[in-house]
Amino acid sequence: MEQDIKLEILYVEDDKNLREEYQKFFSKRCDTLFLAFNGQEGFDSFLKNKPDIIITDITMPIMNGLEMIKKIREVDTSVPIIVTSAFNEQEYLLEAINQGVTRYILKPFNRKLLKQLVEETITFVNLKKRDEYYKNIIQEYHEIIDHNVISSRTNLDGIITYVSKAFCQVCGYSEEELLGKTHNILYHPDVSEPFCNELWETISKDNTWKGEIKNRTKDGQDYWIQATISPIYNKEGKKIAYSSIRENITAKKKLEELSIKDSLTNIYNRRYFNEKIVELLNTCKRGNESICLLIIDIDYFKLYNDTYGHQEGDKVLIKVSNSLNSSMQRATDYCFRIGGEEFAILFITEKPDNSISFSNQIREKVENLKIEHSKNTVSKFVTISAGLYCEQANKIKNDMELFKKADDLLYQAKESGRNKVVSN
Repeated sequence: MEQDIKLEILYVEDDKNLREEYQKFFSKRCDTLFLAFNGQEGFDSFLKNKPDIIITDITMPIMNGLEMIKKIREVDTSVPIIVTSAFNEQEYLLEAINQGVTRYILKPFNRKLLKQLVEETITFVNLKKRDEYYKNIIQEYHEIIDHNVISSRTNLDGIITYVSKAFCQVCGYSEEELLGKTHNILYHPDVSEPFCNELWETISKDNTWKGEIKNRTKDGQDYWIQATISPIYNKEGKKIAYSSIRENITAKKKLEELSIKDSLTNIYNRRYFNEKIVELLNTCKRGNESICLLIIDIDYFKLYNDTYGHQEGDKVLIKVSNSLNSSMQRATDYCFRIGGEEFAILFITEKPDNSISFSNQIREKVENLKIEHSKNTVSKFVTISAGLYCEQANKIKNDMELFKKADDLLYQAKESGRNKVVSN
């Protein structure tokens, strides 16, 4: 809503008849009219009331108009001053003009000319006040954005040139610590290089990128943001920078995480496995990469429960889950509990031979937990069997084929003696 602009005029005139005659004339053109009878009263009224326009005579007792104008200009160099002057006061009038009066009119007044001069000045003041009003509104608006919107700007090389206060508040870094850096300073270690490359490629081609990014605060806390990153162009249409608007979605992601985590072991559940195997398979197909699926089963787990009780069995599930999950070192390594005592590890590889070694290290880590299992015929401790299937993603029809291949290999591991990894 537009501000209700108020206009105040100070009229300084020692001639009582003139003052009374034009009081009504000026009152019609402003919200408040202040009257003064000499220069001293006029100056005092100016200091007290800060009028928008001053209309003053020159020749007055106590302090003349010229002296008053000099004192006012020491305080305010921009307030419009209209001088009314008799023809024989030309020397004073010239000096007043040198002092920066806005307009002048000679006595006796031509009412039509007086009306024109006053209304032109009023229009000027109103425009100026409206300008100041909107400048204040814009400034307030920018301050609100700065404090509440998580925004940033970078140059074309990705170097941060601006961050909002809200941005700093979320990440814990100061403006000085962020300027001149890239957003990599904020990325969580889980953020993969392919992810960053895809983001950069999108905006480099003058497109807007939208997505979720996992970040880490200065003091090491994880948080999630929903980001929209867009190019900025100058008046000539040349791309000059990138801007980013972000929303903190950490609470939302925590709720989502609860829905994809197994309540007992706190690793990913079967529901998330079903989503991730499709997603990662498609990612590998696009990148012409190899995908690996390791299906794991705890050996003779039913006998363990029968011997030690289900409460102890739950403890085993938790310990084995922690051991498996601790081996996930890369952002593209995923560990799931997909059944009672059945687990899955999904990962990308460049060298299948390394995958076999990686899988055997996982198997050995579980046995090295040294959890007693008296009914295990292949070890006196809890062990696992696993089936590992690694293949170029483009050679795999779909996620069901990938799962069946790994599950068949798990069956072979169990049938051929357990506590081993069988691979293709």
